[in-house]
Amino acid sequence: MAQLRIHNLTEAEEVTGDEKLVLDDSSFSNALSLTLNKLATYILSKTESVMHAETMYYNGFTGLADGGSDYVVGAPVCVEESNSFVGISLDDAALGEPFRVAYAGKCQVLVKSDVDVVAGNFAIMDDSHEIKIGGGTEVINRVGVFLETSAGGEDRLVWVLLKL
Repeated sequence: MAQLRIHNLTEAEEVTGDEKLVLDDSSFSNALSLTLNKLATYILSKTESVMHAETMYYNGFTGLADGGSDYVVGAPVCVEESNSFVGISLDDAALGEPFRVAYAGKCQVLVKSDVDVVAGNFAIMDDSHEIKIGGGTEVINRVGVFLETSAGGEDRLVWVLLKL
C-alpha cells in the first residue's frame, strides 16, 4: 500500500510549491517524489469550471418569484417565499428535486439579453430575481462581481465571483 507523506516539511511556515512529496511503498527500495506545484497542476487539470464554487444542496418546494416552477443553471436562488439571496443554481432542477447551489467562489450567472456587462461591475439580484448591474451601494441583494465583459443581445451565462 502506497503512502503519501511530506518529506522535510516538519516546520514549514510558508509553502512555496517546490517542496517534495514522497510516495513511498515499503515493498520497493526506490521512492517517487513530486513537487506540490506539479500535484496542484494535475488536480486543477481534472476539475470542471463549475467546481470553483463552494456549493450546497438545496430543495425548492415552491415556485420561483416570477411564477416559474423549475430552477435553471445560473439563476438566483432565494429562501422560499422571500427575497433573501442564497446563491446561484448550478443545475437544472424540477420543483421538489434537490440541486446544487453555489454560495461562494466563481460560477456562472444567467444574464438577460438587455444587460451589458463589463468586468468589475457589481452583480445584483433585482426584485424580479434577475441578475442586473449594481452601483456598488447594494448590501442585501449583491450577488458578487462580474469577471468578464459580455455584450447583450441574448440570454447568456457570465462568470461572477460570488460575495462571501
